[in-house]
Amino acid sequence: MIGNRSRIVAGAVCLLLSGAGALFYELIWSHQFSTVFGSSEIATASVLGIYLAGLGFGAALALKRCRSSRRPLLVYAGLETILAISALLVPLGLRWGQKLFFRGLATDGLPSASVGGSWLWQLVITALLLAVPTLAMGASFPYAIRGLVREDRGAGRATAWLYSANTFG
Repeated sequence: MIGNRSRIVAGAVCLLLSGAGALFYELIWSHQFSTVFGSSEIATASVLGIYLAGLGFGAALALKRCRSSRRPLLVYAGLETILAISALLVPLGLRWGQKLFFRGLATDGLPSASVGGSWLWQLVITALLLAVPTLAMGASFPYAIRGLVREDRGAGRATAWLYSANTFG
């Protein structure tokens, strides 16, 4: 059995890599979605808004369940796996999303803002494609903390270090 300090250091490395991966996903998704919807502020804001909402809702949903989890690090690993698989499927979903976007708004092959606003279509398609990976991403952090921080004494400090490593990544 590894000690508390070693567990926190190992967890911090995992969360550092997880945070770096999350930033990578967000940057890649912003680029991919801009190729479908155009390099507009709306496309970028849609990805960022859905990304942050998914993180927040995922964490909120996980918070209640992770407290009673007997194997939180196993759940964390499962969530990271779901995140990775669903993130790999986003480019395939973008092909479908692009077809839906242009079918829903097409006028001679060009998007028309008059049909409910192209921004609304962008937001809905973005939400559908990023829901699973961002919810899994948000849910993974509470499980990681629950599995890594076991002692009440120093829990705040350990959590701060883990959160810092994740943010730095």
